[in-house]
Amino acid sequence: MDIVNQIKAWGLEHLPSELFIVEVDWKPAGQKVIVYLDGDEGVNIEACRTLNRYLSEKLDEVEFTENAYTLEVSSPGADRPLLMHRQYHKHMRRVLEVKLTDGTLVEGKLDEIDEEKISLQLPDKKKRYSPSSTYIDVAFADIASTLVQISFK
Repeated sequence: MDIVNQIKAWGLEHLPSELFIVEVDWKPAGQKVIVYLDGDEGVNIEACRTLNRYLSEKLDEVEFTENAYTLEVSSPGADRPLLMHRQYHKHMRRVLEVKLTDGTLVEGKLDEIDEEKISLQLPDKKKRYSPSSTYIDVAFADIASTLVQISFK
């Protein structure tokens, strides 16, 4: 049984449409399953708890492993990259660090999103954003990873 894909399928069956599983990390050596849950408007602890109970029951039903295992369900933290197109929408006007497939790093405010690309507003030399800022489009196909930058201003 491909437990990662099975957990994603169970998530589609169980979760309301505004919540989605971003990633499932199965570590057989440590008997640990980590499920990252996100939502169009974010995710709260109760949603994580509910999904944890549901998945725990399903995993026990199918007896996916003979050994004891640990199941964790959490939201992706600030240190986790955006992995799905759907995750970008809630980060409009936030600063992103985008690593391109050629290794180039681009940092800018997320200004627009469509099915093929994102548009970033670039900062000036003093790291400020103004109406005269330059904008660039980055195709999703050219993105290796994206991290949301946390601001303490």
